[in-house]
Amino acid sequence: MDMKKSDIVLNKTAVETGSSVVVECDIIVPDVKPDLLKILQTDAVVALNKKEVIDGGYNVGGRVDFTVLYVPESAKGVCSLSASADFIDSENHPLTKSGMFMDAVADVEHLEFNLINSRKINIKAVVGIDTHIMEKLPLSIPIDMEGEDVMMKKERMCGLCRAVQKNDEIKLTDELTIPQGKPTIETLLKSDVALRNKEIKVIAGKIVAKGELSICSLYISEGDGMATSVENCLPFTEIIDAQGISEDNYNNIDFQVIKSSVNAIPDADGDLRMLDCDIKLGVSISSDEKVNEDIIADVYSTSKKLNINSNNIEVDTLTSNIDVSHTIKENVMPTEGIPPISHIYNVVAKPYISTGTSQYGKIMLEGVIDAYILYISSKEDSPVYNFKTEVPFSIVLDAPGALAGDKVRGKITINHISYNLNAAGEIELRMVLMVSAASFGKNTVNVISDISEEEFDQEDSPSIVLYFIQKGDTLWDIAKRYHTKEEYIRKLNNLEGEYLTEGMQILIPKA
Repeated sequence: MDMKKSDIVLNKTAVETGSSVVVECDIIVPDVKPDLLKILQTDAVVALNKKEVIDGGYNVGGRVDFTVLYVPESAKGVCSLSASADFIDSENHPLTKSGMFMDAVADVEHLEFNLINSRKINIKAVVGIDTHIMEKLPLSIPIDMEGEDVMMKKERMCGLCRAVQKNDEIKLTDELTIPQGKPTIETLLKSDVALRNKEIKVIAGKIVAKGELSICSLYISEGDGMATSVENCLPFTEIIDAQGISEDNYNNIDFQVIKSSVNAIPDADGDLRMLDCDIKLGVSISSDEKVNEDIIADVYSTSKKLNINSNNIEVDTLTSNIDVSHTIKENVMPTEGIPPISHIYNVVAKPYISTGTSQYGKIMLEGVIDAYILYISSKEDSPVYNFKTEVPFSIVLDAPGALAGDKVRGKITINHISYNLNAAGEIELRMVLMVSAASFGKNTVNVISDISEEEFDQEDSPSIVLYFIQKGDTLWDIAKRYHTKEEYIRKLNNLEGEYLTEGMQILIPKA
């Protein structure tokens, strides 16, 4: 008996877990800067640069960049400090093997500091890491068999096969001008770089990425020594090679600022009215080809007894994939007792998804957006201040194909943010979110490896059988049990469709 097979490769989840690592460093005030009196703000940004799967474990590594704003001992003005700390998170796991694929994302979950003395700060960040590790599972699956007396039942097997796993970088450099009407820079305190208005288009073998970097800089102005801010925009369009990627694949393309150097430089007149920007974006690319194959799920013969060897194989299957824009508006009241707001320097928003669930045709994402509002105050001993507010969200997405109990992976990024201090003293926030969500099921398939046959004596079988339908019976099961054909049973009993009722009497003819 000849069995035709198709060789395919599918993804299978080996590990899906979360971990956390503490990243700590001491920041020493350099000799050229004054002593510390009071910390105004601490900030930390994490960037991953190592994702490695080994036999019996995996390593995730990266760097945390810290920025500190403080009031100097003179109690006038504001100063800044920066430092970086590398980290590695090594985890043991018995199911991992070298050569497996890893998807990992990280973010700062908690940040704290300890002012040791006027020249030293200890700062500590808790970095949360979500890890998904997959293996490629090669399968040889039966898709057809020869023989007039062979009856086959087929079913569609759906899965994913990792086609592209790649990390790349985009380097952006430019010299930006401080606009007219803004004071000249005396001391640049910090620059926050955020990716906004991102657009991704996948063409065969290439990724076209468009967007802009919002560069918000806080500085001490020349002459009056006041804190002020300026926002610049750096647009970009980049084409990234990614052989094997296709718009029909399930594509996951993440961008992350992994290096940002912004320095004040003089213009043609010698005034510090230019910003020299050297920024590096890390690009993490994964692309999974959608595999759909009609395979033989069951088989029997009307003339021979078949001995079937098979194994149940569980593979990952994509049930839905959505990318939408979602807008959240929120009015925030400043925390009671903080210095008065003169004007807002910047709002940094970080979305966190706490739960992702699926129902039939729907995906629900719930979580919170941590909004850090840094502003310039009219109070001399606190010229720069910040406070944090939490904006909860609950987003329901139409997700055709999603089923209850599917594993949901969601990602939310801030595509645009605007803010305004109204007459009532409230801060009006408007955040445009890019929401990506996918639901995954487990597809368990009975894969036939080989079949042997042996003769059985049909002369001992009756030419016709009276059968009473049992609960759960299908026409296929009955025909297989009595080595006949479904069409013979339908014709003899005038049956249409698969409708069978428990207790119903039918006649089963011999093949």
